[in-house]
Amino acid sequence: MVGDIFMKYHLNRFIFGGAIPMKILYFAQSIDFEGIRGASIHVREVTKNLVKNNDVILICKINNIQQNINNLIIKKVRYLEFPYLQKITSILYSFLIGLISIIVYRPDVVYQRAYIFDPAVIFKKIIGIPLIEEVNGLVLDERVDLTKYRRWIYKHLENFSLHSADMIIAVTPGIKKQLQKMYNIQSNKIIVIPNGANTDFFKSIDIIKSRKELKLDQNNMYIGFVGSLYFWQGIEYLIQAAPFILEKHPNTRFLIVG
Repeated sequence: MVGDIFMKYHLNRFIFGGAIPMKILYFAQSIDFEGIRGASIHVREVTKNLVKNNDVILICKINNIQQNINNLIIKKVRYLEFPYLQKITSILYSFLIGLISIIVYRPDVVYQRAYIFDPAVIFKKIIGIPLIEEVNGLVLDERVDLTKYRRWIYKHLENFSLHSADMIIAVTPGIKKQLQKMYNIQSNKIIVIPNGANTDFFKSIDIIKSRKELKLDQNNMYIGFVGSLYFWQGIEYLIQAAPFILEKHPNTRFLIVG
């Protein structure tokens, strides 16, 4: 009972904030912190916002570990440079530095960017430390190249990982719905926190100027979407709604970028 109250207290502090800083162990072991892809940018932005009010220990791939970010300690994932050993050695190393980080820094909560081989789940099971899983997509939808047997294995690993978490953060309502459907996860365990944009980089500009730069007709009305074109984004609803919108507003144009 006391353990449950303690866990809920830390989970609520993570989501809603609090006066006392938290120690957060952030697992993003498969992500290049310095990369230019969406996942790398996402981890950097999450990290930069978490360290505003908390102390963060980040486990990730990185070349330049001399990152000048206050309240942040970065632990580099290492692995053997052999084709069939890279993944297994990186998983084992992630587990090792995760265990050392828990012993040394004693984090209040573990925040795991969902990964099919999830060392954070082991710490949850053995130590009982609160675990939050961030889900940006479903493995079976992203890895269409998997064989039937590997899909079966990946599905069961993902199911085990998600059910082991104390809280799940889904970045879209569609992902939440799919998690409930595929893995029978209770609705109150999943919180939807949509991805945002860094307003220091993405600043509003004059609409006339922006349309000129993009060579868009000034007389049309535009409805746009920018993002990954996975099914959980709900693009089909925009397409289905298009005829009804055009019926009342024939000068509407739809821009889908992804």
